[in-house]
Amino acid sequence: MDYADAAPSYEDFMQDEEVDCEDSEGEVYPEEGIRVELQHPDIVATLDLPEEEEADTIFVSDDVDADIGDGLYTSSKHEAPNGIQQKLLWAVHNRLRLELKPPNNTRKNDKAVDPWLLRHLRRNGWWIRRNDAPRIAANLDKEHGVGLGQHHAGYYRKIFVWLPDVRWGEEAMPCCPNCSSNSNVSSHGFRENHFGRTVVGLKENYFMISKRYICKCCKKKSEDLTKKIKAMKEIGGDFSAEVEMKREMQYTHMGWNTKSVELMPFGWGDEFPAFLTYRAALDKDIIDMMRPMMNKGQRVDAISDLLLELHAKQHCRWAIRYEYDLMRAKANPMSQHKTIVTDDTFSAFDDSEKYNARVPTGGYLSEARKQHHETIRLHLDREVKKRPAEKLAWDVSYKEGKNLFRYCGQPIFKGLVTGINELGEVRISFHVVTDSQDQFDAAIEAFLRTVDEYGQPHPQMFSTDNPADDANYFTGKIPSLKAQQDKFDALVQAADGNDDQPPPEVSAGRFLPEYPFDKQIVDIATSVPEIDSNMAAMLDNLGPERVVGFDTETKVETNYRRRPTGRRSKVGLLQFAYRDDQRNKHVLLVRICKHKKIPASVIAFFRDDTITLAGNNIKGDLKGLWKDYPETKHVITSRGEKNIISLGTFARRRDVVQSGVVGLALLVKRLLKYHLPKEDEDKFSDWNRSVLLEPQIAYASKDALAHLDVYEELKSMPDLNLRLRKENVVIGDKVDFVPRSGYYPNNVSCMATRAATGVVVDLASIRSPEGIDPPTYKRGQTNAAIEIETIYSPSFIVPRYKVRATGQDATLADFGKAIILVPLTMLREHTDHSSIRNAPPLSVPTPPSERRSQPATGRPTITTIAPNSVDRVSYGSKVDDDDFFQAEPIEDLSSADIEMIRAANVNSEHAQNGKLPLLHPKLNNPPSPSTIQDKYSSVLGDPFHAINRPKVPMHHEHKKGYKVALQNAFFIWNSFNLEELEDRMRKDGMTAEQIESERYYNSSLYQGCIDRFIPPPKLLYWRVRSVFVMYGSLVDSKSGKT
Repeated sequence: MDYADAAPSYEDFMQDEEVDCEDSEGEVYPEEGIRVELQHPDIVATLDLPEEEEADTIFVSDDVDADIGDGLYTSSKHEAPNGIQQKLLWAVHNRLRLELKPPNNTRKNDKAVDPWLLRHLRRNGWWIRRNDAPRIAANLDKEHGVGLGQHHAGYYRKIFVWLPDVRWGEEAMPCCPNCSSNSNVSSHGFRENHFGRTVVGLKENYFMISKRYICKCCKKKSEDLTKKIKAMKEIGGDFSAEVEMKREMQYTHMGWNTKSVELMPFGWGDEFPAFLTYRAALDKDIIDMMRPMMNKGQRVDAISDLLLELHAKQHCRWAIRYEYDLMRAKANPMSQHKTIVTDDTFSAFDDSEKYNARVPTGGYLSEARKQHHETIRLHLDREVKKRPAEKLAWDVSYKEGKNLFRYCGQPIFKGLVTGINELGEVRISFHVVTDSQDQFDAAIEAFLRTVDEYGQPHPQMFSTDNPADDANYFTGKIPSLKAQQDKFDALVQAADGNDDQPPPEVSAGRFLPEYPFDKQIVDIATSVPEIDSNMAAMLDNLGPERVVGFDTETKVETNYRRRPTGRRSKVGLLQFAYRDDQRNKHVLLVRICKHKKIPASVIAFFRDDTITLAGNNIKGDLKGLWKDYPETKHVITSRGEKNIISLGTFARRRDVVQSGVVGLALLVKRLLKYHLPKEDEDKFSDWNRSVLLEPQIAYASKDALAHLDVYEELKSMPDLNLRLRKENVVIGDKVDFVPRSGYYPNNVSCMATRAATGVVVDLASIRSPEGIDPPTYKRGQTNAAIEIETIYSPSFIVPRYKVRATGQDATLADFGKAIILVPLTMLREHTDHSSIRNAPPLSVPTPPSERRSQPATGRPTITTIAPNSVDRVSYGSKVDDDDFFQAEPIEDLSSADIEMIRAANVNSEHAQNGKLPLLHPKLNNPPSPSTIQDKYSSVLGDPFHAINRPKVPMHHEHKKGYKVALQNAFFIWNSFNLEELEDRMRKDGMTAEQIESERYYNSSLYQGCIDRFIPPPKLLYWRVRSVFVMYGSLVDSKSGKT
């Protein structure tokens, strides 16, 4: 049977049904972006147009070599197109028209058609696979003689057939895109001028076939509009609106219409494998791949190159397969399993009649992603509104308005405003045309309405690049920020020295065992007789050390989120922990909330200054006690600080922590290796209730016991702040050369450091090395003669010595293996402690070129930090630095740079303690350290803008050291993770010097393993000012700029 006779004509097939395919003869459609290898321009796809509006013939622009989509297979009626795959697609399309021909369109003499192609599709998930294509082509040639021929499997592509009403029945009839219903939709047959659509796949392209459907309801509306237009035309009325409605009223659609696919019931639309653009399509795998790649900064051109690489490799594999098949055919010409090979070589990649591969350009991929994003915009908008935003980071970008959105050369917008939540998700985004804050109003009001509608908490913290100017505006527009600010202000005003608030560090204690507690050792006293008897028993049983761990608890009002409001009641509970004569622990909980005055036995206890009271921030607890109970004021204030031990300061003097303001949980973790839970439910519970709950008893008892245990552990450790006294000087003893105790009072950065080690020698008169003044020194009552052995800080200044040639202060590097006179305040008994660090210099070290030359002989061992001094080792999984600014690389810092960075940190602590004024001619005089208050704000700035605000000449020789010093000033390492990392380094055999060198020369390791936090204003001001003073006057040797 001749195929042309079997296939009904377009007129016969459609009979008298009206079709709205309008002829757009002469219109040139823009070419969708295809991958071209010559100097052709990159043409970006236009937005999707309805397929019904395509002409019978698509005219292709002359400046590209081929089309990627629908126009590729258009031709006159019954005329097969050129190309192997094109012919197969055309033949399959016509065979489906034949097998699905409606019964009422069958002519009397027509033979019954065997639906073998439909059976094959049902068995194979409605796909014609590549391996089945040669057999399908042979069957079509055998039955219809259409001249498809026999070809190698590498020249065929997959074909997907989308006929949902045939596949799943009438309930899967595609819905009308206008009506969103299929109740009036029926089949409208196949299009004769459109055989299939190209789909771009990951490794190779494939094709799709579908048919048209008609909505009778929309057709009726269109006919009514036509009649209305005709009537109004006759009476001369205005019918422009009706014409526009008629133009938009389409009552036929393809089965793969995007909206129709989305409306498929029972998830059948998910079976559709592609996303359609104007004249082609992208496989959903590519769409899914593009989103995360582009979100990570991958450019569309790079994705296009990736697809080209994958497609080219697939072509190469088929070319190699073809060669092997050709070899086999020649080697076994009589084989029964002969593979079809007709050419000497496989076709070229872009041979339009054979392999015919096409890869989309970056422009096409970009446009496709925009179109796909537009289809899911409503879903994304709804989903993003569900995201929390208790923390909101606000920024205005001016680059977009300056470089992207322009009309006639002038920018349309001033900037793009973006608000990001705590998860890094964009929560607010809009354009502004000026810098006025009034333009934020509408967006903020809409955001707050959405938050209320979804029942989410309002923002509690807000960050911006200009908090000084923005704070009043945002706290006025967002009530929750104002409420949070009021809470902060109340906490500052009513600060009672709550020692349970840890510094902003990560609570890593969850990996440790919980602090042990035995309820059997706890006594609770409420009435006056109970209190008197228990206090007397404690005094009688107190051990010989006479040490008591002390703490208080107070009822604090909280809001609905269990956060303190700043209002508190009187002190309600006193906690005492002590050891008896047998070293057994006891806890006494005294409930004073039921009494207007404290019982006399408690006052007598505080009056006994032979008892050592140890507590974390104990001064704050005692101050709160005499404020609430005035009868204790005289007793507490008259005792002063005698035997009152603040554990934070006590630990700081032993180099356990870097600041005396520290939480009890951290001290327990560091010293006792336990986790002390500090849950808000217990901390902010009602301590004035009639009967204490079990969790409250455990919480209060653990606090008191922990104070006692921490004190005992600290007491057993050496006080690293002590210096050598005259009566302790012994000839031949090894000593450490350390920072002067009078100049470094309680300085945690230097009390556990040493600049050098040496031995005490018995000399009354010491001769200085050559070039050092004075030539001789006589030993006095306040100094000692020391023979240097090892130098750790070469740039450390030796007091009273000068370099004769320059008049500058002499440093340890200027002395050989010499004997020098050192003040006793700079000497300490030698300590082999793992935490001993190199001491920082007191001033800017002189560049080596300006110092006098030193003899090569008679030098001591100088331990310096160098990049190659340690092996590079990895500790745990190294991660990328996710900070909001890129840290300054410091791997090429010099030792002089590092000494200056240390000096800046040390000088800031001197200034904080009032021992160093930190004056500079370009800076205002600093305030008194006691006048700087730690205030908290709900509207914060970000360190990125703060660090980059002071501008430095690009090629200044001190720029790198300055940037690192400023970063170190703004950020403090999380001491939990820092200790864990350095402990692991020590276990791996690294020395203290090697560990410190890792911090400077392998900074990425520290940044990847340890998080950082910004210190409060009392610390931050002096840390930053110290850097400005240290580097503010340094002159670049080449440019002469400061």
